Amino acid sequence: MPAKPARTRAKKAPKRQKLSQRKIPRPSRVVAASHRTFFDSIKDGIAIVRLDEDAMKRAAQDPGALWHGVGIVAIGGVAIAFGMLQPWMVPMLAIAAVIGSIINIGIIHLLSLLFGGSATFGEFYRARALSSVILWPMVIPIVGPFLGIIIGFWDIIVNIVTIRAVHNVSTIRAVFVVLIPIILFTVAVMFLAMYMLFAGADTALYSMFAIG
Repeated sequence: MPAKPARTRAKKAPKRQKLSQRKIPRPSRVVAASHRTFFDSIKDGIAIVRLDEDAMKRAAQDPGALWHGVGIVAIGGVAIAFGMLQPWMVPMLAIAAVIGSIINIGIIHLLSLLFGGSATFGEFYRARALSSVILWPMVIPIVGPFLGIIIGFWDIIVNIVTIRAVHNVSTIRAVFVVLIPIILFTVAVMFLAMYMLFAGADTALYSMFAIG
């Protein structure tokens, strides 16, 4: 009978040893990334503009990059206002830039999902919002609006590479995702211009016959 407690202690000892040998889980990289500063996000934004896919993926997985991206987009709107020599438009363009980025990136995100994309809206928005640092050079007065043309063409390439890296789709699919809205917008503008042209012509003819 006295030997039973000894056996019980012998059985419990290995369990304690196993508990002591368990490794404490290390914090994930995402948690560590959330401590990145606004200036770190600016560096990532510049790297994204330079087509660094690692920076795109890092931004997509960084929860703190969301508000950093919103700030970068708003500063882009401010830069456009000063480049146009319209400082009184700063608040309006800053807000418009943020709202426009949500709509624009949201449309591209939905199309990416239709073409097999796998990222969430938050992940894609973070990467694309940081790339809005590309708008900052437009702060240069007079020259800024002309730089916008070059910036716009380069941003198309940045958009394609970001879709490929974050949504994990092929380059061809990423190209289609970006071109579809551009083509639809161009066609809509052409039809609107033709409508206004013919509507104006009809009004002029009606006025001529009415006068006569």
